[in-house]
Amino acid sequence: MSALPIRVREARIDLPYDGGAPGRVVLDVPQQPIKVDRGTVVFRWHVRETDRLIVKLYGEMGVFNWLRKQVVGYRARREFRTLWRLRDAGVDCCEPIFWATGRSPEHGLFEVVATREIPDAVPLSERLPQLDPAARAETLGRLFESLARMHRTGVWHGAFFLTNILLGSDRSVPRIIDLEKSVVFASDIRGTRMADYDLLCAVNSTFAVVGGGYARRALERYGLDEAGMARVFAAVEETRWSKSGRYRLRFEFLTRGVASRALGAMAGWDPAPARTVPSSKSGL
Repeated sequence: MSALPIRVREARIDLPYDGGAPGRVVLDVPQQPIKVDRGTVVFRWHVRETDRLIVKLYGEMGVFNWLRKQVVGYRARREFRTLWRLRDAGVDCCEPIFWATGRSPEHGLFEVVATREIPDAVPLSERLPQLDPAARAETLGRLFESLARMHRTGVWHGAFFLTNILLGSDRSVPRIIDLEKSVVFASDIRGTRMADYDLLCAVNSTFAVVGGGYARRALERYGLDEAGMARVFAAVEETRWSKSGRYRLRFEFLTRGVASRALGAMAGWDPAPARTVPSSKSGL
């Protein structure tokens, strides 16, 4: 294991501090983490028996990216705050615990977001084929209802695939994870290009995992009529994925999100979730 000192920016639980220094925490990074991918490291951190966390570290950002994040913000903070916005809206998702920044010889300048571990979590893409048809339909229906609530609260996911949905030990509640690409808007985004993109990802992923016969009922649970479902199915058949196309759409949606939040702030919209960083819990 390697020790990784970080500065906690916002927290939902009391954390053990290093030498009593305010906001300083030392993580133990295992030699064999859950996932390593292009500077991103995901690992478990058991603070205590009641606080078993999943930590996602975005490293190797470099000085230029660090400076850029002082303007556009950290994606760890964005994911932390977006998750709390979803939880306040009653959307089933992982529970955010803290976000932080740090620097180390191995990871360079980095940012961290931690969520509470979901016991016995399995990606929906792995679990769904094992369910009987009725259970598959009900699980997907609940998931698409959550997607509708997410869009109603103004959140675009950006990578709404079944690999980014977890089923815990109860195996009945699909929970949304991995919102580092998300964009928050100041109003309901159902019926917009952003919502259609998430629906396109969800339906494509459903077809890939369990084939046809399930998407229509799931889209009904989302709230689409026949015309809306026909539009989504046509997009599934016509869309050809490309990296440049995804980047272009993400830039468009980021720009729209900035404009939406600016106009919303002028009208009195609160950009921060109501339950972010309560002073009684952060201890920082």
